[in-house]
Amino acid sequence: MKKGKLSIISIVLMTVILFSMFTTSVFATRYAVCLGTNFGTTAAPTITPSGERYDGDFTPNTANASITLSNISDISTIRSTAFTKAYLTATTPNGIPRIGSEVVFLNGHAGPNEIIFCYQNNFTYATGVRVGGDQVFDGFDCVGLNNVNMDHTQLITYAGCHSGYGDTNLLTASIARGATVAVGFNDEIHSRATDGQNWLLAYNTALGNGLYVKSAITWANSNAPTSDLATTVVYKGPAGTINIKTPILIAGAVTSMRNATLNDAIPVKSNEFNLNDIFLIEDVVIPYKVSKEITNENLDNYKKEFNFLIKEIIKMDNGFNTKDYKVSTHLYNNEDGSGFVRFDYYIDGIIQTNKVYMANIENNKIIDVSLVGIKKENLDNLKNVDNSKLSSKVKKFETDNKSKENSFSAINYNNQKNKEITSTYEYDFNTDTLRKVTNLSVTLNSGIIITDSEEVII
Repeated sequence: MKKGKLSIISIVLMTVILFSMFTTSVFATRYAVCLGTNFGTTAAPTITPSGERYDGDFTPNTANASITLSNISDISTIRSTAFTKAYLTATTPNGIPRIGSEVVFLNGHAGPNEIIFCYQNNFTYATGVRVGGDQVFDGFDCVGLNNVNMDHTQLITYAGCHSGYGDTNLLTASIARGATVAVGFNDEIHSRATDGQNWLLAYNTALGNGLYVKSAITWANSNAPTSDLATTVVYKGPAGTINIKTPILIAGAVTSMRNATLNDAIPVKSNEFNLNDIFLIEDVVIPYKVSKEITNENLDNYKKEFNFLIKEIIKMDNGFNTKDYKVSTHLYNNEDGSGFVRFDYYIDGIIQTNKVYMANIENNKIIDVSLVGIKKENLDNLKNVDNSKLSSKVKKFETDNKSKENSFSAINYNNQKNKEITSTYEYDFNTDTLRKVTNLSVTLNSGIIITDSEEVII
């Protein structure tokens, strides 16, 4: 009888101990915080005390992020479009500050040292996140990362211009505060343009389906190769072994995932995720180190350097001609040697297309080469398009609109260091669409970069 009583007591005690260990190891619900605001329109922008102006609506991207990241069963998303500094530092039901949550997605105007938000010129909602300590600058009451514990943060994404530029930036500061992986961009980006929205949607969809962070980046690049997010994305931390599907289980606290063993993430080439990539070469190991980044230069001038890739592509595409392509190389991360070499097909050297040959690099080795951008069901469109007609359309459009200015020309910024307006023509083989894309980039004295994009279907 006594033996039985002891057994029951032991079972109860063990149950209590195990339950306690589990509940202190991981919360039942993790949180993905998705933040972006609407600064206002070009006609009615946010204007700071110093006269700097900001416009643009980032809320569609954060809405998409909130929906796609919630595909993971134990993640609940928190989304806001008008928020304060106090909101950023307030805690989730887990007792973790929102800005230090398990997953964080921020989309706004940015520079290397800060990302900022202000809802429609209402400075009650003017805030941001910055490198260093808390600071108010030009009306923005910013949270300093030095005051944020990010040990719980598996992934933070800074979708803003230059957020990952230089040796010290928002990414490095987040890692220093305990974040496991931080993703950003090392140049200006146009995240509100059609291609930019498509890139972010693909990236967050991939994350919500359990891909490793680096695989999610690769998949986004495959789905929206003409976006400047694809050619500027960078990360810090072990992005190749971390996915947000798997929480960290360490008794006593939810802590950094740096030492977690993850076995159930989906690798980038898995058929389970219905990838659109058409692989020409798989499971290869070709040593290649990106010694310098190349941006949209004529491939014909680099035939010798990339001869090994060109030969393989010609085996599968006998119409491949180096004179029709531009080459770019990019590193996501200097430490692990990950990035890509890509050949973009141009019509008459003027019209960029979404026919792109992408060679993925890991550990300074090319591991596969694939045709991206074009969906498999649309491959026949490559043969059916009349290049001369597209070129004639561009020439006619240029002639008919020679005297017309784009809408960005008349916008003046009080504290601008540099203002640049560029235009490109793009053709999409999937939708049979030709368009002119005009991009605005303004660097302000504060270091924040403002971008905008205007698209006209021809």
